[in-house]
Amino acid sequence: MAAPNEKLAASLTVLRDLQKDGRRVFQSQGLSRLHRERLLQNGFLQEVIRGWLISTSPGARNGDSTPWYASFWEFCARYSNERFGDDWHLSPEQSLLLHAEKTVIPSRSSSTVRRGPTTKSRCSSAHPYMTSNSRRCRPPPT
Repeated sequence: MAAPNEKLAASLTVLRDLQKDGRRVFQSQGLSRLHRERLLQNGFLQEVIRGWLISTSPGARNGDSTPWYASFWEFCARYSNERFGDDWHLSPEQSLLLHAEKTVIPSRSSSTVRRGPTTKSRCSSAHPYMTSNSRRCRPPPT
């Protein structure tokens, strides 16, 4: 039987593979239950909402908001793309701010989600912008 540190090392290898392209946000289904629980227990992952995780440092204290703020725009992009596909966009004001590289997280942001033949549905939660050339969401430039 493998020692606890070897088990954690195996889970960290899986996490490293997920983070290859600089990703910090993952759906729970991207990890096996064993690896997910081990990484959560040891502080390498934090659950944002059910089914969504962000990378954290094991040294982060309970209630520390730094990992959330560091992952905010990526989470919004991945979550919105998963939930709405190409049928959403961020408000024009927030989109312009992001394109101007002002990545400060607003206290409130809105996006429009296409529902059926109209586009009148407004969301009161933050959703990131879509680039005009790719129709897919991109995290803001770093």
